Amino acid sequence: MGPLLFWPLLCLVLGLLMWGAVLIKARSDLELVGGTAVKDAASYAEAYEHYVARSLSQIDQITMQLKYGWEHSAGAMNLEDLRRNGMFTDPVFVSVAVYDANGASVTSTGQRAVPASIANDAAFSFHRNNNSTALRMDAPDGRESEAVLRFSKRLEAGDDAFSGVVVLVVRSDYFTSFYNTKVLGRKGMLMMIDGQHKVRLERNGDLAAPHQRSILTGDPVFSTNAGAGLQKGADWFSDKEDRVLAWRESSVYPFTVLIGLSRDELEAPAREAALARRNQALAATGALLLAAIFGGVFAKRRLQHQNDQAALRESYRVATEGAADGFYMARAIRNNHGAIVDFEIIDCNERGARFYSMSREEMIGTRFATFVSHAHSRELIATYSLAMEKGVHEDEVRMPVHNRIKIGWAYRRLVRTSIGLAVTLQDISERKAHEQQLQRMANEDMLTGLPNRHWLAAFLPSALERSARDGSQLALLFVDLDDFKHVNDTHGHAVGDELLEVVAARLKSVLRKDDRVVRFGGDEFIVLLTPIESQAQAEDTAERIVRTCSMPFGVADKTFVLGASVGISVYPRDGVDAQTLIRHSDVAMYSSKSEGKGQYRFYDASLHESLKSKAHLKQSLFDAIAEEQFVLYYQPRVDTQTGRLCSMEALVRWIHPKRGLVPPLEFIPLAEATGLIQPLGRLVINMACAQLSAWQARGIPLVPISINVSPSQFSHGEIHCHLAEEIEKAGISASLLEVEITESAMMGDQAEIMAELSAIRDLGIKLHIDDFGTGYSSLSQLQRLKMDVLKVDKAFTSELTNSRDGKVFFQAIVSMAHALGMTVVAEGVETAEQMAMLQSLSCDEVQGYFIARPMPAHDIEPLLARPARYAPLQATRILQGSDAFAVADPN
Repeated sequence: MGPLLFWPLLCLVLGLLMWGAVLIKARSDLELVGGTAVKDAASYAEAYEHYVARSLSQIDQITMQLKYGWEHSAGAMNLEDLRRNGMFTDPVFVSVAVYDANGASVTSTGQRAVPASIANDAAFSFHRNNNSTALRMDAPDGRESEAVLRFSKRLEAGDDAFSGVVVLVVRSDYFTSFYNTKVLGRKGMLMMIDGQHKVRLERNGDLAAPHQRSILTGDPVFSTNAGAGLQKGADWFSDKEDRVLAWRESSVYPFTVLIGLSRDELEAPAREAALARRNQALAATGALLLAAIFGGVFAKRRLQHQNDQAALRESYRVATEGAADGFYMARAIRNNHGAIVDFEIIDCNERGARFYSMSREEMIGTRFATFVSHAHSRELIATYSLAMEKGVHEDEVRMPVHNRIKIGWAYRRLVRTSIGLAVTLQDISERKAHEQQLQRMANEDMLTGLPNRHWLAAFLPSALERSARDGSQLALLFVDLDDFKHVNDTHGHAVGDELLEVVAARLKSVLRKDDRVVRFGGDEFIVLLTPIESQAQAEDTAERIVRTCSMPFGVADKTFVLGASVGISVYPRDGVDAQTLIRHSDVAMYSSKSEGKGQYRFYDASLHESLKSKAHLKQSLFDAIAEEQFVLYYQPRVDTQTGRLCSMEALVRWIHPKRGLVPPLEFIPLAEATGLIQPLGRLVINMACAQLSAWQARGIPLVPISINVSPSQFSHGEIHCHLAEEIEKAGISASLLEVEITESAMMGDQAEIMAELSAIRDLGIKLHIDDFGTGYSSLSQLQRLKMDVLKVDKAFTSELTNSRDGKVFFQAIVSMAHALGMTVVAEGVETAEQMAMLQSLSCDEVQGYFIARPMPAHDIEPLLARPARYAPLQATRILQGSDAFAVADPN
């Protein structure tokens, strides 16, 4: 064969081989993209199913709470009252309504109009005909059917008979905010279908569904609970776009999620890379033809021929160096027995060398054992040896943490050649980071960085299984912050969020390395101690938690003092499954909180009965306020020197229809804790004004009545508006009312406090500081607030005759108050010795059992009818019925 024929034939063979490699690589890349896309879509579908299931779980809990409240209130619950008290204020809740057994609307939140009747609605028929409390999901009829989802739950009477439904309408974008254009693309698809294969939620990236219909052309039906695969656009989608479609059915709720990734967007990078390689092949082919022509013409000029080949190799090097992947050629190093003991890099591109912090010149000729760690070199040798045996090997591998290696995750493809292995290494760290981010979103609380409730639901059963196998104990601590709601109400949720982050850090700081702390929701945390050797370990941890949470928190240039209540359940003593342990620790926590907060309690079966009793008392208190089962008792306040009746303090008493008189210490703290103190406080104002009006109509001489206003009432404001309304309604003088507030009610926004106090004072009502000395008032604060009366707490009164310090402290309080122009009232006066001491200290007025016990209105009337002044008070008692009044009888 002549030189002129040899070189064209060689050029043809090389060109065919090059084009074959280009086509194979293009096909391989597309197959790789397809396989990777299917895995990605399945991962995204799993993460989205977790997200939707968690959202539905929260809605399920809300409807269950409403169901419980409605059924246990005998249909007396008012949803609008709940909304005014802070529930359902999130814009995601469109409306909440309750319908009776006939489908008629009973109560709703009032954000927007709800149907007056749903008797003909499919959801209503379903709940009426099915004895199930399962949550039902529907899309309401009408123009808003694609903007909202409706959830409903069956209501039952005491005999499990159907009594109506509760309906919660939620904005659909609550479920579609999961969409991420960086992950799903501009033509991606996110969808949720119900158990009847009907589309309930849909988000299509930047594309709008034609005529506001779903992009799907039919109802999707799948043969498996989860899967993924490429679907033809002509058969599935209205825009005819081929997509990798992944679906996953929820194991908890009747829905399936769909994730669609555009095939066009997925394959775009691979097509661009194929086009680049084709252009490179064209350039290389041209170079080969040129080399063939010159080789045929100048066959005898060997030196020129070698130079042409060198130029050709350089052109190929330039082409490979432009690629984004790392390329290597590796040759096996064998021992005397023929076994592979190492590999040597005989060629690579600059990109591949940079992956290992080397230059191409440095890397060529090196062996694995010399430039990577011992453990990594063993893994590389094993993997490369497997590829030599099989011919082809590909995988995704986490690269070892080493200052030499510059990538975190890599896709490897190894192909056996005649001289060793051709290796492609692609950096997939960014894609893996996206997958890990999706996983974190499902299992991590975004505010505190702690594991969340979803993580605990998955982790706790396996932890219990390990404890069962090992025969060890496990403790679960339910931690609830005390008075955290007050921080949110007075300083805003942003400050509250910062405070929760600090709390999370403190909780982690007092735990062992292997213990876990989980943000369960709101201001609730769960601490998991596993394993424990005895109950004392759990007790020690609970003490540390209570102690660290009682220390002041510095947040947003402010200092907060909270506290924590902790409930403890122990496996297997208090339960053998996750739900039981959580429930029992919650019960123990509520017992701790009800007994004074800032402490811990272990679960005990008797706590159930106690909580049931308190729940019953709470419902009875709710009914008592609605039915006005309360009366006012009045305790006189008299002038210390003259015995003149100056005023009366109104004290509320609950007359229960079955239990009789319920002590205030039993129901007042409950009213404070449940928010019922506000309607109860309004009722007390109404009753006091009505009593003054009745006495005025009968011509009985009147003295002012002082009314206690709780910190909760005061912090909500508008007290002055209610007072003005009731004064006008009763037709009495504003000077006949006095308002008593505690020092703690004045701890907050000073501008708002000053405005409320000023508005009350402008009505002509005097202001008292009640229980002075038990709070946090400062002298400057008292001077600024300009209060009229200072009532000294009975703790100071009781110390008057016990020690010299008690007298000194009281004298200081009297002097300070008089300097500020305030009248001083001593509370809790019970003995003649205390009375005499107060007279000597120039205390203005007194109140207590030595003067008179609180008495109903008909018993106080004789005191009102007496002359306006009495003889100076002496250490004597004159019985007034069953009570005593310490005055000398002028007759």
